[in-house]
Amino acid sequence: MRDDLTVQDDSPPTVEQGAELHLNFSLALTSGEVIDSNFDRPPVSFRLGDGSMLPCFEEKLLGLTAGAEVDCILPPEQAFGEPNPGNRQHFTAEKFKELTSLLDDEAPIQAGSVILFRDPAGANIPGVVQEISADTVLV
Repeated sequence: MRDDLTVQDDSPPTVEQGAELHLNFSLALTSGEVIDSNFDRPPVSFRLGDGSMLPCFEEKLLGLTAGAEVDCILPPEQAFGEPNPGNRQHFTAEKFKELTSLLDDEAPIQAGSVILFRDPAGANIPGVVQEISADTVLV
């Protein structure tokens, strides 16, 4: 038996817990409306299992190889949760305009538009515009 023989495995590595990943993504509603994407920017980097991604999403990545594409639908309870009527926010038109003045999108804001707000810690919080009137905006 030879102990100087090595086996070379040319198969690409697969994603496992703790792996450092770099990926592009697109996040869309079931209607097909894209609410976030980084395909026009550099990939995001994170370590699988570090808590920065949804656990259900991370499960979809396990076992994949470099260059793989994933298309999946996450149910609300495994993603950002069911809509909560207690989270409805009324803004004066002036305050809403101030809050959204830093948006990169050139598309007009209308009922159904998804707006990303920043919380005090700097994290993005999505909101869906429900109603727009001359004086108020309901998100």
